[in-house]
Amino acid sequence: MGPTTTMTVYDELVAALQKADPNFLTQQAGETTHAYYERMILGVSKLPDGDWSALSGNAQEWFNLAGAAFNGLQTPPVCPGFEPVPEVAAAPTPGVPQAPTPAPKAGEGSRAAKRGIMQKAREIALNNPEQKVAVLISALNDVGYAEVSEDTAWICLQEVRNVLKAAESAGFHLVKFNPAS
Repeated sequence: MGPTTTMTVYDELVAALQKADPNFLTQQAGETTHAYYERMILGVSKLPDGDWSALSGNAQEWFNLAGAAFNGLQTPPVCPGFEPVPEVAAAPTPGVPQAPTPAPKAGEGSRAAKRGIMQKAREIALNNPEQKVAVLISALNDVGYAEVSEDTAWICLQEVRNVLKAAESAGFHLVKFNPAS
C-alpha cells in the first residue's frame, strides 16, 4: 500500500473553486498575493451551500479568518499550502512612455469609508442576521451609505452568521445589538 497524500487547505479551496467555476484561475504572474487572496475569498463566498459544507473545518476556518481580515482591512493569514507566484513588476523600457495610473472610479471610496460601510453593515446584520441582502442594502442606504455592492452586503451577512453560529455552538446566545444604548 503506497503513502497517502492529503490535500492542503489551499489545494482544497482551489479544487472547490474550480468545481464551482471551471474558469477560476490560480494566481497569475504579476498578480499580487493580496489581490489573489481577495479573488479567492470572493469566490469561496459564492460557493453553493453543499460545496461550502464539503470543505474541511480547516478550509472553512481559513476562509473565515481571511474574510474577517479583509473586512477589517488587515493582512489575511497565509493559506496553508499556498506558494505565491513571484511578484515581479516589469521594468520600464527606456524611451517608451508609461501608461498613467488610472484615477479611482467614481464611487470608489477611501479605505476608511469602506471600513465604515462594513462596520455599519455588521451592526445592522447583527440585529437581523437572517435578513436578505437587499434588505441590508436598503437599511445601509437609509443611514447614508448610497453605494453598497451586493457582494459587500452578502459577505457581511455571511460573516455575522458564521460568528453567531460559532458562538451558539460554544453555548452563547444572541442578544439584540443596539449601539445607541
